[in-house]
Amino acid sequence: FTLAPWTLRNVVVYRELVPVNDAGGSAFYQGNSDWMVRFYELKSLSEYNKWSAAMFADLERQTRSVQAVSSGSPSAKSRYFIRKAFEERRADPASWARLLLRKAWDWLRPYPNPLFWPAWVVWTVGAFYTVLVVLAVIGLAASRRPGVRLFSLAVMVLSMAAHVALIVVWRYRVPYWDPILLLYGIFGAFSLGRRHVRS
Repeated sequence: FTLAPWTLRNVVVYRELVPVNDAGGSAFYQGNSDWMVRFYELKSLSEYNKWSAAMFADLERQTRSVQAVSSGSPSAKSRYFIRKAFEERRADPASWARLLLRKAWDWLRPYPNPLFWPAWVVWTVGAFYTVLVVLAVIGLAASRRPGVRLFSLAVMVLSMAAHVALIVVWRYRVPYWDPILLLYGIFGAFSLGRRHVRS
């Protein structure tokens, strides 16, 4: 009900079916462009601030440019940015493999980005998530409901794959992974406690 007016508006105005939003191509470009390659080379917050300002200015410039020649068509904008991302990566194929690996680690790492957080936050959160992941692995191994376990693992794999293919922001992992990690982490802790009591 919330998205239907927007979807109908795009059908009426542009004769295009845009079910959710028109930012898919832009997100794909942000996550796979030369700008993202440079992001993983940043060493300080000041470097990030300069990179961010330049990247969003360039994104805005390109958006205005494509909208000027496409009458504001959402699909045209998405197609442009997807094509541009592929062009940039084909120009340097080896960098795409490295970029995907960096994005995968960006999703998997147990600590927040040290560019933005003080060391004590990085270490504290890292320790918490490391323990949680270990307990969740124990809980998954001890689970007697293989269907639920398979479903949970599928959610984790698919959510990671979708974000690595598009754009990775560490906090985006929270709604997909944390409920599963907490569920199986608590079960893993309970399983360890029960074994300890029995021994």
